[in-house]
Amino acid sequence: MDKKRLKSIVKYIFISLFVTFVALYFSVGAGYFEYSNGKKAALTEAQIAEFEKDIADGKEIDVKKYLEEKGNYQNNVSKFGLAISDATYKVVNKGIGIGFKALEKLTASS
Repeated sequence: MDKKRLKSIVKYIFISLFVTFVALYFSVGAGYFEYSNGKKAALTEAQIAEFEKDIADGKEIDVKKYLEEKGNYQNNVSKFGLAISDATYKVVNKGIGIGFKALEKLTASS
C-alpha cells in the first residue's frame, strides 16, 4: 500500500473520531443524557408510588403490573446483526481459548 493511500485512511479515521468526540461532547453539554435518565427516574417514581399505594390499600400485588412494557423493535436487520455478533463471539472465544491452551503448553514444557 502506498504512503498516500495510507495517509488518506489515517486522516479519515482521525476525522471520524474527532466528529464523534465533538458530537458526544455537545450532547453531554446540552444535558441530553441527564434528561433521558431523569425521564426514566420519573417514571420509576410514579410506579413506586402506585406500588406503595396498592400495598397500603391491601390489594394483591403483581410485579408485572408495575413494570413498563417495552415494545419489540426487532426486525430482520437487527436479527441479522445479532446473528453476526453471536457468530463473531463464538469464533473469537474459541480462538482465544486455543491461544491460551497453546501458551499453557509452552509454559508447561519449560
